[in-house]
Amino acid sequence: MPIYTHWKWAFLMPKVLHPISIALFGGLLTFIATLSVLYPMGMHQWSNEARNIDAVGRFYESSENVDRLIEGSSTRRPSEYLSVKVTTLKFRSPDVESECISRLSDQAGPLGTTAAGKSARTGILNVCRERRFGIGRYSGPNTLTSMIPVVSGNGQLLGARVQITTPVPPPSFLDTVAQKNDLLIISVVTALSLCTSFLLGKFAQSYLTALRETASIDGLTGCLRREAFFAAADHEIRMARKAGRPLTVLAIDLDHLKQINDILGHAGGDTALNLIAQALRATLRVGDLLGRIGGDEFAAILPATSADVAITIAERGRQAVAGISAELFRGKVVPSVSIGLAEFESRDDNARKLVACADRKLYDAKKTRNAVVR
Repeated sequence: MPIYTHWKWAFLMPKVLHPISIALFGGLLTFIATLSVLYPMGMHQWSNEARNIDAVGRFYESSENVDRLIEGSSTRRPSEYLSVKVTTLKFRSPDVESECISRLSDQAGPLGTTAAGKSARTGILNVCRERRFGIGRYSGPNTLTSMIPVVSGNGQLLGARVQITTPVPPPSFLDTVAQKNDLLIISVVTALSLCTSFLLGKFAQSYLTALRETASIDGLTGCLRREAFFAAADHEIRMARKAGRPLTVLAIDLDHLKQINDILGHAGGDTALNLIAQALRATLRVGDLLGRIGGDEFAAILPATSADVAITIAERGRQAVAGISAELFRGKVVPSVSIGLAEFESRDDNARKLVACADRKLYDAKKTRNAVVR
């Protein structure tokens, strides 16, 4: 048994495919996907911050291993927008204080007489004379310089560490796109947006298709409505004019509709119209169009069809209607249709002109009823 015939699926499918359900599912999917991207990024950022704290701690740690002091410098990036340069100085001169002041002054840059220069001199003296740390914006408002002395167990000054923290240049648009983490977020959000937009587009397309069909199809007979028929017929006429092909229009009218309504009521008349429309559609070919353009009046357009061939198709339709079971009409009336034909001849012809021409032939057919007139 197919799964969709089970009562549970018949009950659940409308709820599962409801727009609110789909929206909630899409939101949940987006949340999970975004979380799966952001969580590893958060862990990565946490790890970087932990390493940054460790690096800062190493900079300010005690000087127990001063004998292993190695002179040199290194640069690291604790975050995307900060650069930290750490320089270790090892003093070798007997006049340690003078060497300390000289080398730290080189690290701080030209001191001058500005407030920053005075602050830098104070910080350097704190390190070299007082064996205390110095910190300040010695090299500019966006640069932070930290200096600490490296001393032995007996208080002898052996060296110093200098840490200069500066911001990197602001990111450009291309830098943002090139960032691995940012690119991952952009890719995920873009992919989710594309999927969501595609699904919404499919739903909108289905809705518009259903709406167009509802607006174009007659609910009683399943034929094209009047305006939809004339629009389709005009298109076929333009194609016939362009390709130089023949085209024929049939005007079809149900005979004795008033008697049918009197016998069976209007519901019976509607049933008769539906049965006759089914019989006519069954005799038309693929590509032929049938429309209901009035209460009991139909019209058909037969592309690439001459009048000679159209007569055969019209006769077939007339006979199919006459063959409908008379039991429906309780033997008091025999269903039949009258049909008039008009062939596309002039380049000025359009759907309304051809239907009007076929209507004039239909008027002749109605004189005898159950007839086809060319």
